[in-house]
Amino acid sequence: MKRFSFPWPASVSAFVRLFPSALARLLRGRGARLALCAAALSPLFGLAVHSAGTETDAALYLASPAVGGALAGGLAFALLALRILGHEQRSGMEALAGSAVSPLLMGCVRTAALLLLSLLGGMAASLTLLLLALRGLGSLFSLREYACTCALFLLPAFPFAVLAASALMQLTRRGGLALFALAAVTMASYPAQETGAYLACFLVPPPSVFSSALGNATVFRLAAYSRFMWLALLLGAWLLSLMTVREHGLGPVRSLLLHSRFPALPACAAGLLLFGALVLRAQPYMDHAAPPELDLSSETGGSYAFSYGEAEEAQPVTLLSTSSEVTLEPSLGLLSSRVVYRLQNESGEEQPLTLSLNPGYTVDAVTANGVPLPFADLQNDYYVGLKDVRLTLPADKTVELAVSYHGSPKLPGGTGLLFIYQEITPTYVALMTGDTAPSLSVQTAEDCRFTARVTLPESMALVSSGETPKTLELSGGLATYTLSGAGRGPLLFAGDYMTLPVEGVSFPASFSFGRALGRLLAEIDIQSLLRDTLSFCEAMLGPLPYGEQNPLHVVMTSAHMMGGGASQNVSFMGETCFTSANLANAVKGATDAEVIAHELIHQWWGIARYVLDEEHPAFTAEALTSYTTYRLMRELHGEAYAREHYVDVWQEQVRELDSSFYMQNPQYVDALPADAQAALGATIFDTNVYARAPLSIYCAEQLIGTQALDAALRALFEDTAQPFVTWQGFLDACGITQAQLDALAGKGV
Repeated sequence: MKRFSFPWPASVSAFVRLFPSALARLLRGRGARLALCAAALSPLFGLAVHSAGTETDAALYLASPAVGGALAGGLAFALLALRILGHEQRSGMEALAGSAVSPLLMGCVRTAALLLLSLLGGMAASLTLLLLALRGLGSLFSLREYACTCALFLLPAFPFAVLAASALMQLTRRGGLALFALAAVTMASYPAQETGAYLACFLVPPPSVFSSALGNATVFRLAAYSRFMWLALLLGAWLLSLMTVREHGLGPVRSLLLHSRFPALPACAAGLLLFGALVLRAQPYMDHAAPPELDLSSETGGSYAFSYGEAEEAQPVTLLSTSSEVTLEPSLGLLSSRVVYRLQNESGEEQPLTLSLNPGYTVDAVTANGVPLPFADLQNDYYVGLKDVRLTLPADKTVELAVSYHGSPKLPGGTGLLFIYQEITPTYVALMTGDTAPSLSVQTAEDCRFTARVTLPESMALVSSGETPKTLELSGGLATYTLSGAGRGPLLFAGDYMTLPVEGVSFPASFSFGRALGRLLAEIDIQSLLRDTLSFCEAMLGPLPYGEQNPLHVVMTSAHMMGGGASQNVSFMGETCFTSANLANAVKGATDAEVIAHELIHQWWGIARYVLDEEHPAFTAEALTSYTTYRLMRELHGEAYAREHYVDVWQEQVRELDSSFYMQNPQYVDALPADAQAALGATIFDTNVYARAPLSIYCAEQLIGTQALDAALRALFEDTAQPFVTWQGFLDACGITQAQLDALAGKGV
């Protein structure tokens, strides 16, 4: 039997001969010129529609033009590809052209010409983006950030659109059908983007909020991986569709069989598709946690419950202290750490323990008093950003448990959002206590303390919880710091930070922010907001327990971190809280500037005093903090402002939740898909915690008066004999009952 082989030398020679004329013919056409003009102007479309939001200047003037430009320019080149590839069929010249030159070869030539033209369009769009970014960002402009944005978000969209349109046109031979399929695939992928599936869309990756001051390396890594995967898949799909190009009047299936005589084509197509699928399956940036389970009760009309994995039985083991050595390699995004836990085992027997840490970390070794211990990594990723490692503690009364691990933190996959908290990048590091000292299923002693040695590049300024870091040594461009403080382990933030002391309060406090925003924050007088918030809460509730060796740190984090938080002596909040538009507008209502106040108030409710009530789960530190924020805004902007932007909002949110379909008909919740149940659970959680509970506290104020409520809150804050502030404790301090609240405001917490 004769063996068929692809005539590579002749085909390459013919391709080289035909390509210049095909490109020249393409450039002479009006469609190509229109596509190039559309590409050059496409970033203006993104700027107009705010494709990536307006939370930061970088999102407004860099990410939005890039993402919008990718969509608009990609559409223009997709239409051009469909028009060019369908020209012969529309003109009735297909049979004649096919007799002169192989349709397979001409498919390659035309697609290659379109790809080159799309790259020219991408360069024109990049130039427009450069002008927009230079004008909009001013001193915040970074050539590196601009180059990465162009290379990963803008430029690839145009050739990717050409490949997708070419593949669909070769497969269907119907321009309308190909356009419909392309639009359907693109539109269908965008809901997936909103839930954090960063690999969902081939045209442009989902844009997270861009940082103006602390870099976007994490976002660029996600985008680069997405582009790499889609390049393989699109090339494989295009090669597969190329094999269906009709020859000799054959249909798509028989043409596919005909072209399969050349083994290189199907082998390359299958190899690329398989490689892309493997890259998708092995994605390293997001864990495999499922969404949280939702438990909805018709009796409460708004209760919620999240499942965070199996509950551990109480262990007669106490954590006394920890010491750790943490080495960071920001250029690679890696952390290496060894943590020693000093434990007291009161039982005198072996005890099973669970070490919980981020799924991106791999445990290398575990020893107890120097003796290696076996352990099992369960690979049971669960909500939010955790997995378990099981081990057995020996029967010794005192145990030094040493755990060595390394890796890069993964994003939680079950949140429904692109949830970026931990980051290790060349320009910015953010690590929580769970990264520097993963939690153990043991009790923590009240006087538990940590010590840590942290090594990172000398160019990065370090801000951490606990006592002020001390520089131990500088060597080879690296700095090693010693940290100490109360708790299991430190929080770490590092980057190009400046630190500003906060004046006007009785305890030491400082604000650390990205150096690039220094001039903006100085013009806005951010110090006034910090001073007003701290002094108001100090007068209302009492001073915080901070001193010279244990000061309060207020830290700006990357814009990628949504909202903020507080732990130990650190209050942190995202860069979006510090934009000029939000901080300068005092009458906007519930602005991001007020998020700053909210996170600072957590130093009183949540840090200095814990709030916990299992019978009333909506009564949390968030409830008291939200109410106290309302009181602060009432003090600063008046009763009308505070009522409009807090009380009225709380009431409307509660009304909408209680009257919603699934609250009225909870029997239908189980029929919802998992992601929809997770979204509903998040809505219930937010409404109960951030609206229903603070509204109940507001109603208590209406019953007993402002002065009496303030006295009750101060008494709760100062009553350290009680481990937690509870809802019943709040009612008792106010001298009221739940029935009285229900009579005033309906259903309470």
